[in-house]
Formats: sequence, C-alpha cells, structure tokens
Amino acid sequence: MNLREFAKQAVEKEFKAAPSEKTVQDFFARSPNPNDKKFHAFAERKKVNTHKAEALAYRLATKQVKFQRGGKSNEPGPKHYDPKQMKAGIEVEAEHTPDMESRKKISRDHLAEFADYYIPHLRDLENKLKAKKRGG
Repeated sequence: MNLREFAKQAVEKEFKAAPSEKTVQDFFARSPNPNDKKFHAFAERKKVNTHKAEALAYRLATKQVKFQRGGKSNEPGPKHYDPKQMKAGIEVEAEHTPDMESRKKISRDHLAEFADYYIPHLRDLENKLKAKKRGG
C-alpha cells in the first residue's frame, strides 16, 4: 500500500459517522454484556467509527446510571412500597418500556410521591378516560 492509499484509508476511518443512540441501544438489547471484540465487530458491520460508537455507549450508560439514581424514590425517607401497588405499577409501566428494572424504578418514583398512585387513582383515571372516549 502506498502513502496515498494509507492516508485515504486513515481519513475514511476517522471520519466514519457516529451511530445513532437507537442503533447502539438495539445492539445492547440484542447482546447484553458484550466484550470489546463483539462491540467493535458491530461498529464495523454498521460502518461507524468505533471510537464514536464507544463514546456513545458510555454516554448511554451514564444516562442510565443517572436515571437509576435519580427521582423521588432516591430521596431520603422510608422506602416501603405496597406489593400490590408495585405489581400494578410494573404492569402499567410496561407500556413505556420493556426493561424490567426501568419499570420498577418508574413505579418506585411514582409510589414515593403518592403511595396509592396506581390503585385506585390511575386505574380510575384511565377508566374515566376510556368511558369519555366511548362517548359515555
């Protein structure tokens, strides 16, 4: 390989696009706990810059940690949640995320603010909205 070809390849490699958040999230959803080799192979397959893909993966991991550590459920105070409320919350939050830990976290945050958030309040509100939608 001559110097011109080497330089061209180096520039192409450096200026590959960064992947989208969704692309990286989809990869981790399909491949939990991948090693570097698997992640790099994913980046090559998607024709994205490996360093940019790694940087994005770290940003997403940081966002997840902040999400898990934030919210009302992490404020000081007693942390007991009615099991029936938690079960209802986990079921309701499934419409927003398939991730069980995120569903639990969202439920804990709602229940930390209102101990009876799901039963009866959310259930009653949804029933009223459904009746209104039906014209009743």
